Amino acid sequence: MQLDNWLERFALDDQVLGQAYEQLGALKRSWLKKLIANLYNYYGREEVQEKVVSLAQGQGLKSYVQITPWNRLVCVIDNQFKAANKVLAAIMPAIMTGTKEILAIVENWEENEPPEQILVGLELMGVESIMAMSRENILNFIQESENNNALNGLFYLGPKQILSQALGQKKGYFFWAPRQIKLAGLVLDASKEWNIDVLGWANPELEFIVLGDRKGNWPQNFRQFTGDKESFWSKDFDVLFASEKEFVKNKQISLGFGPGQESSWIWPDLDKALFYQRRVFWK
Repeated sequence: MQLDNWLERFALDDQVLGQAYEQLGALKRSWLKKLIANLYNYYGREEVQEKVVSLAQGQGLKSYVQITPWNRLVCVIDNQFKAANKVLAAIMPAIMTGTKEILAIVENWEENEPPEQILVGLELMGVESIMAMSRENILNFIQESENNNALNGLFYLGPKQILSQALGQKKGYFFWAPRQIKLAGLVLDASKEWNIDVLGWANPELEFIVLGDRKGNWPQNFRQFTGDKESFWSKDFDVLFASEKEFVKNKQISLGFGPGQESSWIWPDLDKALFYQRRVFWK
């Protein structure tokens, strides 16, 4: 199989991407742009994309180290996964370290249900290769990539354990799938206003447990907490949306966002150091 030529038949054309762009709307696009800017500033672009270091390290040891960015990262996105912020947060560190090629493969979606926010987010981020494939073709592609040593890293975002396990069984590349994020704590503060609609749109897979009162109806994935504060903080939250003070105080929670960051996300375990190849020689 001529891998790159075979891939071209699955590339999404400009019409599909253009329709997704228009249907998403300007307001939601602006939230995605804000996230991309935040991720850019958080990671910072590496000025040196490739380097060679020769060191004398004591007791007669001399080492030669060559560090280069990955050649290719493939990010597979399940057709049931709708959270663009989590896709963009996974890909940005690869962009910022100079990964030469990034392929985003979206599993074929149900008719008339394109993942608009994901497609638009990828395009806004500058990912040029966006594909749509069946599960069978995804697995075939990954197998051929491994056979041809044409893959440095593979990311999978989605709920399907079968697909995740099948992809993760491969041994010739770095595989990453995020831990399942399900439960979010939301603390309302009279001095700060949350955009609840954006919070629900950006994080459709989360169940929000809300501490505090608010007028009006709650979106489907929000639930008002009715117990005492001690019971609220005893819950095993994967992420907290609250003030910095509340986050700092509750050290059992490892990820948090404040008002104004409703569409934001970061994967703390995806450090830029992951996205380099290293060659080491001692003498």
